[in-house]
Amino acid sequence: MINNKEEKKYWVRLSRSCNNKCIFCLDANSHNNTFYSYLYICKKIREGFEKNQKVKQRLILSGGEPTINPNLIKAIAYGKKIGFDRVQIITNGRMFSYLGFIKKAKAAGLDEITFSIHGHNQKLHDKLTGIPGSFDQVMRGLKNALALNFIVNIDIVINRLNYLELDSIIKFFHRFGINEFDLLNLMPYGRAWDINFNKLFYNLADFQPIFEKVIDYGQKNNLVIWCNRFPVSYFEDKEYLLNDVEKKIYYEIFGERKKHFINYLTKNIKLKCFDPKRCQLCYLDNFCKQLIRFNNLIKNKEYIIKINNLPVCSPESSSTDLDLRNFFFNDKIELKKFYDFYIKYLNSYKSSRCKKCYHDSDCQGLDLKDIQIKGFKILKPIIR
Repeated sequence: MINNKEEKKYWVRLSRSCNNKCIFCLDANSHNNTFYSYLYICKKIREGFEKNQKVKQRLILSGGEPTINPNLIKAIAYGKKIGFDRVQIITNGRMFSYLGFIKKAKAAGLDEITFSIHGHNQKLHDKLTGIPGSFDQVMRGLKNALALNFIVNIDIVINRLNYLELDSIIKFFHRFGINEFDLLNLMPYGRAWDINFNKLFYNLADFQPIFEKVIDYGQKNNLVIWCNRFPVSYFEDKEYLLNDVEKKIYYEIFGERKKHFINYLTKNIKLKCFDPKRCQLCYLDNFCKQLIRFNNLIKNKEYIIKINNLPVCSPESSSTDLDLRNFFFNDKIELKKFYDFYIKYLNSYKSSRCKKCYHDSDCQGLDLKDIQIKGFKILKPIIR
């Protein structure tokens, strides 16, 4: 089961420091042991709040580790004061093991706690966080949160050390009364890429049967399971899980990596993370390839392109000629305009079955919106 109720979410980072040393941390290279000031945090919170919004508004406080910023409690209170309907925190949970601290957060207006827990026992979780005793602390924090009636859910970063245990992890925490989980596929950044590549990355094909087992368990037990950064082809016959893909792409582009995209487009600086081996493991692989492709087309003044609206295996197969000058002015691509263009014309995917198709190498795939409505089943690969 998945819950995609319309809601505006706004993220505010409180720190670039963490009291864990997770061996997969994708933000490790941006940590400099600093906290953002209360004035800066309030400024960012104000920027995110939109007056007279008809939809619910959620403030999400993150890090690094937000609970170690001494301004946290005041930041929660300010978010509530300014008008956010819900204040949520993404945390490793260790500070919430202190009952006095979590009660202060409750009194300030904190509504929801997302605990990052990556194993169902001390050995596994502590190995991944790099901190002995972190499992015991986060479990005390989890119990405190449940006792104080917070909305509680769990983030799990899937990697080679825990993917075989995912079914047991979900069931362990479900018995505690947790009904919402966010499964995050490993990204090739930070410590996961620089230090622990061989230890952490795994074959996604090997994980898929486990993934499907967990999703089926979630459906049978009315759990809310979010899935982040997994290949879209993973969701064949489970297309209902794809409802928020566009938002997830947006958050990835306009988060920590935004500055690298801007530097590429404005200063012609090569994407810092670019590496063919790395790219094939990244959720943004297709977006980056298309950004580079279209940036080169614009530079070379190749304005007229053909977009395939539906794959050749579809009886409704068709294509459209586009003039890029109608989208990108002055021979320059702006990141937000390209994101909009990408979502409308290039956000297409293929089934894992398409690998055997005669047209695989020259087929763009099926638009995400068609996949959501009709499912991958309308793709009929033409087998060599």
